Amino acid sequence: MKSYRKVEIGKGYEKKITIDISDVFGEYEVIAMNEEYDDLDLKRFDNLDEANKYFDELVEKYMGTIQKLIYDTNLEIGKRYTLIYCDEAMGFPVARQITLEKISYKPYAQYDDNVTLEYKLKNHRKYSYMSHLHRISFSIFDGWQQIPDSVIWETISENAEVRTRKTKYLCFDARYMEDANKAMKNPVVIYDGSVVGVNGRRYA
Repeated sequence: MKSYRKVEIGKGYEKKITIDISDVFGEYEVIAMNEEYDDLDLKRFDNLDEANKYFDELVEKYMGTIQKLIYDTNLEIGKRYTLIYCDEAMGFPVARQITLEKISYKPYAQYDDNVTLEYKLKNHRKYSYMSHLHRISFSIFDGWQQIPDSVIWETISENAEVRTRKTKYLCFDARYMEDANKAMKNPVVIYDGSVVGVNGRRYA
């Protein structure tokens, strides 16, 4: 049995939905099934184009918003990208220059609508790293890029011996991501997961 397209979507603890196009006795079978192999959706087509169309409909049906956003970008394994998000410890935007190794659409902690990217960092060929993309704002750009210092810092005073500077905004300010996105080139995907706090500030 030849498989033409396949994707696995996590749905809660150790649960998943598999969507697949297979050649079954000369027909193209499109199926969505759970981890117990129960058929959730099933249709057969004579035409591969029609099968692909129904496959995309099932992806739309079962994937979460962020999962579908990443899926539609057609990220390429082995390609260089720049991943930007606010560091969870410091709250400032960081640019990770990555070579993509794997994409999985499975839950992380309490988040069903999550995408996990596995990758190698620039100049870190020995170890693989991963990032979990769910509710936070994030952006992915084509190629390896750096966030200009001017996005995060502004100079207070400067002379021949010393320069004094401060961050432009408070930590986790959504404007960091907005400024970083404007400064970068060749966007692949930009997701705004910002929320408004009780103080009226927007947090990335």
